[in-house]
Amino acid sequence: SDLKVGHNNIIYLFRNPSDVIFSLLMAEHKDSFYTNKIDKLVITQIGRLKANLQKYLFTAKTCINYERLKGQILDVSYYDEFNKIVQFFNDTDLDRNKLDSILKRVNKDKIIAKETDKKYFNKTLLSVQYEQMRDDFVETFGNRIREQIMAGELEKYF
Repeated sequence: SDLKVGHNNIIYLFRNPSDVIFSLLMAEHKDSFYTNKIDKLVITQIGRLKANLQKYLFTAKTCINYERLKGQILDVSYYDEFNKIVQFFNDTDLDRNKLDSILKRVNKDKIIAKETDKKYFNKTLLSVQYEQMRDDFVETFGNRIREQIMAGELEKYF
């Protein structure tokens, strides 16, 4: 979403644009996935997301990559990404043992169970069907999203 702040002292969490667009469309336009509306919705979201990424990746004090937090990017330690968050708030280094202890207790199931906004955070996110739909979406739209958002000046962030 568009953060309406007048300063750069923000921490900006971003993730793979294909996943962002899929999740948003699932929450707000689920019935349009298998209609002719989906292409237009994807194009609209590409423009919105690219504008926000260009604005905040270049101005935020700290940028955090979601896939790096999850340890999904080769040769990048999730500790490094979590350390950016700790540095932002405390200007101290991350306690890796403490983080590992927390990560053993926290998982997607528990977070979704406690979340009150069920429109965006619900058990559907945990289903095999949801994962398959995301894979199908990325197969259909992933290249276009990658070419229009993740290339050029934004490439280094992904």
